[in-house]
Amino acid sequence: MKRTPIFSVIFVLLAGVGARAAEQVDLGSEGVVGGERPRGFADWVFASSLCETVERGSAIKAACLVSLDWKRWRLNWTKNVATASRMAPFVLRDWVVVDTAQRVVSVYERETGRPYWEVELEDFVAGGFDELGGALGVRDGERSYWLLDLVQRKRAWVYRSDTPIRGSVAFVEGHVVLQTEGGLVAVGHGKGERVWLRPEATGDFVAADGIVYAVAPDEKRKRIELLAISVVNGAVLWRVATAQGETAPARICLAKNGATLFAAGVAYGIEATADGSAGGQIRFRHELKPNANVVSCDRERAVVIEEEASLSRISMMQWDGVAAIEGGPVRGQASESDARRQGGDVAFTMSTAGLSRRLVVVNTVKREVVWQTPVGQRASVWAFTPDSIWIRDGADFVAYDRATKEQALRRPSRLSRGGGEWSRGVRYVVYLAPPGLIALGFFIHFARRRGRSYL
Repeated sequence: MKRTPIFSVIFVLLAGVGARAAEQVDLGSEGVVGGERPRGFADWVFASSLCETVERGSAIKAACLVSLDWKRWRLNWTKNVATASRMAPFVLRDWVVVDTAQRVVSVYERETGRPYWEVELEDFVAGGFDELGGALGVRDGERSYWLLDLVQRKRAWVYRSDTPIRGSVAFVEGHVVLQTEGGLVAVGHGKGERVWLRPEATGDFVAADGIVYAVAPDEKRKRIELLAISVVNGAVLWRVATAQGETAPARICLAKNGATLFAAGVAYGIEATADGSAGGQIRFRHELKPNANVVSCDRERAVVIEEEASLSRISMMQWDGVAAIEGGPVRGQASESDARRQGGDVAFTMSTAGLSRRLVVVNTVKREVVWQTPVGQRASVWAFTPDSIWIRDGADFVAYDRATKEQALRRPSRLSRGGGEWSRGVRYVVYLAPPGLIALGFFIHFARRRGRSYL
C-alpha cells in the first residue's frame, strides 16, 4: 500500500486555509451604529455593522462588531455576534462592550477581539452603557440598573426603581445619580442602595463638583425651577424659577460658577459661588427663537443656532450675555446636532437651500465662523481630531485638513480584511488560490503514484 506523499497533504491543507473567508464590511450602510472614536484610544474606532463573509464563492451576511484602524484605514478585527446591536459599542479601558442579543451583554478584549465575558440580564438592554467609577453601568428593562465589575467578571449590584428609569445617568463623588419618572435618585456606588430621592426633579440634570443641577417643572405655577442639590444628602442648596408660562422641556448646560438654563425660547444665566453651595441669582435673561438649537456647550460658553426664515443665526452664550458669532448668519437651517468639539473649535453640519448641507466650523474663543464648505446631503460629522475633521458622506468617509481647510483624504466605506486599496487583490487571492492549490496538490499526488517526482 502506497502512502500519500507529504507534499500532497501540505497542498491540500494550504488549499483549505486559502478557502477561508474574506471578510468585508460596509461602514456606510444603514445598519452601522457607532463610529465615534473612543476616549483614550485615538487610533481605533468600534462599530456594529453587517459583515459579508465570502467563502468558496458564496457570500454570507451576519451582524458583527468591527475594530477599525482609522489612520491606516484597515480592519484590526471583526467579530460575528448573535444579532445586530441597537446601540453603539462602548469602550471601557481594555474592553469593548456591546448588546449582542435581547438580554445579553457581551464583552470583548479591545486589542484582539477575543470574547472576555458574557452577562445575561433579566429583561433587555435599554439605553446605552455608562462608565461609573471604573465599572460598567447598564439599564435592564425599564426599572432595573446593574453595575458590572469587568475586572472580576461579576455583577456588583442591581438597583430596582419604583418608577421607570429615563434619561441621563451620572457618577458624582461615589454616587450614581439616576433620572426616573418618580424623580431624581442617588444610589451608593458601593452597595447599590438608595441614598436620597428628590421627587420634584423629573427633568434634565447635570452634575459637577458634588452639586447636581436639576430641572423641576412646577405645573401649579406654570414655570420651571432649577435646583442645586447636594449629592451627599440630597438637600436643596438653592433654587431659582423661570417666569410664569415657561414650562417647555428645558436643557441645562454647566457654566463657570453656575449654570445656563435653556427653556421655551429663553436662556437664563444663573450665578452661584465657586463651590456651587450658594447662589441662584439670575445673571442674565435672553430671549431666543422658539426653535433655537443648542449645538454645543461647556463650562465657558454655549453655541446656539437660532432659525429665522431662511437664515440661521449662530450665537454664543457667555456670562456677560449673548455674543453673535462673526461670519454669520449662515444661510440655511440648523440640523440635528452632530457637533464635535476639539479645543475651542466646534464642527457641525447644517442643511441649506436645495436639500444640500454645509460643514461649519466655529471658533468659540475668537467668536467667529472659521470656515464652511459644501458637503453631501447625507453628510454628518464623524470625528474631530487635532489635525482633521472626518465626515461620513454617503458611501465614503472624507477628511478635511484643519490647517489648509481642504479635503485631504477620501476613503471608501467598504473594507476587507486586507483593507483599502488591497481589497481587490485580496479577493482575487481568496477566489483563485484554493482551486489552484487543490489542482496542484492532486497533480503532484498522482505523479508520485506513477513514480515521477517534481518536488
